[in-house]
Amino acid sequence: MIANCGVEPEDIGAGTLAALEDHIEQLLARASQEIDSYLGRSLTYEEEYTETVDGTGRSTLKLDHYPVHEVHSVEVSGTPLDESEYRANSSGVLERRGRWPEGWGNVEVTYEYGYEDGQHTAAQIAEEMVIPVLERAEIERISEGKDSVSMDGFSVSFDDPEGDFRLIPEHKERLDQLREVAMA
Repeated sequence: MIANCGVEPEDIGAGTLAALEDHIEQLLARASQEIDSYLGRSLTYEEEYTETVDGTGRSTLKLDHYPVHEVHSVEVSGTPLDESEYRANSSGVLERRGRWPEGWGNVEVTYEYGYEDGQHTAAQIAEEMVIPVLERAEIERISEGKDSVSMDGFSVSFDDPEGDFRLIPEHKERLDQLREVAMA
């Protein structure tokens, strides 16, 4: 999508195609941070993530990330558990037959989590956020960090085009299904 927006390196003062690509990557990273902040989570897809949690003395533990696709291993105080001793649901709750022994950082869980389709939605929205910034930079012929031009007593100032990073209501509506929900 960004490749088709028609902005050339010289249009925004980037100099070279490589500099423009670097600038676009920085803008996409900034847009992704804005999206992650709105969602209250990162939409990364992790095939193998290891988390250390505190044993609660209860039969359930809450993992930090979800949806959980698969639990690869669980260790309690360094001792591996058999798969028949626990199960995880997609919302990140790890259940055990019996109770998790109380302790700080005594349970280590390696699991797979994330949104494969959510990443696609977030990537589309990030691009939709970046394109207007690039177009505005092209119109105003300014590059990152430049907010004024002054020559022989004549001065022109521009707003920071990156200040326009905003999730519009349409973006929020598309992201709401992926938003972090506070749990008690």
